[in-house]
Amino acid sequence: MGRERAMIEWMSAFTSVPVPKMLLHEVSREGTPYMITESPRGTPLYGHFTDLSDGQKQANLQSYVDLTLSLFRVPCPSYIGSIVFFSAASDTARLGPCTHPLDGTRAPAVFEGIEDYFGWLLNKKRTLLSAAAARDYADADNDVKPAYGSRAKGAATNAKLDREQARIRRAFARLEVHLAEALRNLDEPLLRCVPVNEDMGPRNVWLDAEGRIAGVVDWGAHVVKPAVLAAAYPSWLSYPDYEYPQLNARDGKYMESAEEAERLCVRLDNILLERDAEYYNALKEGVFIRMAEAWLKDPNSDLHQLQAVMSHAVVNMV
Repeated sequence: MGRERAMIEWMSAFTSVPVPKMLLHEVSREGTPYMITESPRGTPLYGHFTDLSDGQKQANLQSYVDLTLSLFRVPCPSYIGSIVFFSAASDTARLGPCTHPLDGTRAPAVFEGIEDYFGWLLNKKRTLLSAAAARDYADADNDVKPAYGSRAKGAATNAKLDREQARIRRAFARLEVHLAEALRNLDEPLLRCVPVNEDMGPRNVWLDAEGRIAGVVDWGAHVVKPAVLAAAYPSWLSYPDYEYPQLNARDGKYMESAEEAERLCVRLDNILLERDAEYYNALKEGVFIRMAEAWLKDPNSDLHQLQAVMSHAVVNMV
């Protein structure tokens, strides 16, 4: 709650982003902080984007650019973390460790660089996959009746688990090599830290009658991170991937058909190229790095999807 409040106050002071108006922030008798904000006005984007006319969609893209570029130019601490305090009197923002979306755990510290941030994500994901493999093989071992006795069955299961753990280690070794190369090639402007709302999905965005973004709620899931990771297409229009469909949005995240989403993203490219070349470069240069970050943070992603991410890395680095 404190993080969301600090972020809303920070955004209200420095940007034109349509954050909720703070009506009350108190601490309950039990010592739990809470806040009350003004309800967003307009129409929720979720379930209504396809009903917009082409002109309204164009207005939506323009307002998305206005919003993201406003965030992109906020004076910001040059570290990776989440806003935990903001003082309007001194225009001072203080960062704390960011939170991992997988299990809600805090990072061990505010990260000074992108390499440390990825090191944390890599360790979390490697541990998760290794533990999941151990559970899966243990469950399979318990479900199968031994043909040659429990000792033989256990040895066979352990051998399979060892091969799977070795496969995980090889996959992460390849990913780390490609990530290290990609990070080495980043220019300094791409590493400048900016704030981003990581939960700006269609359920948290509201539109006015012209299709413009009129409100964005739920700022608790924010992070300050390098521009190359912060630049992004709207989550409801994330670029479809025809070559590697396993990387496409799942669970109805797209608000449009893949063809229409691609058409609108190309239109967005043109707007960004005209408005802010630095943001456009961050968007284009960070494709593989953001894909790797998304895979590492997704609790359901597997090695099959990582193979698709790696295929992108090879193509983009040739």
